Amino acid sequence: AASDVYKRQAMMVQQNPKAYVNLGIVNMQQKDYSEAVKNFRKAVKLDKYNSKAYSLWASCLSEIGDYEGSVEVYEMAKKYDPRNPEIYLNWAISLAKFDKKDDAEEKFKNAASLDPTNPVIPLLWGVLLFERKKYKEAISKFSHSALYSADKYDVSYYTALCYLKMGNNEQAVKYASTAKECRPEMTEPYLILGEAYMLSLIHI
Repeated sequence: AASDVYKRQAMMVQQNPKAYVNLGIVNMQQKDYSEAVKNFRKAVKLDKYNSKAYSLWASCLSEIGDYEGSVEVYEMAKKYDPRNPEIYLNWAISLAKFDKKDDAEEKFKNAASLDPTNPVIPLLWGVLLFERKKYKEAISKFSHSALYSADKYDVSYYTALCYLKMGNNEQAVKYASTAKECRPEMTEPYLILGEAYMLSLIHI
């Protein structure tokens, strides 16, 4: 297993913070956040400037519901690497989990300014805006994400949802159809198409 490989790596190279970061990532994938935190702490003990370890450590704390702890660790990550967009992206995701939506938007803004061609940042920012019923702003973010994303499914699907919520059934059908073409096995675009067609019939 990957975790066994990284455990052996960490044991063999006990002064290598990267080994502990990699092991912590495997722990996160297994949803063993407490163990991940232990490994990220070992990494920063060896390298106190390791912003990736701090950022992932903070993300783990948010997963287990420790808001104050996550903020404190994200602040340390920012202190050592203030121009790393991944820190602000992870921070935004954590803030959204704690329903700190205004703060999350600000962190997405920070991340986007540092990495404007990363399609993930505007996509997740757009999802947050969608959840806040800011549909026009969300569509703008999805459009930006589409410029740099090879896979257009998510941006098309969420754009279709926005238009459906706004009552623009024609545009909802257009983007749901695009999403369906991208991933025909997914059922969600078909549901949007069905709802949009029904609403169109009602308003005829």
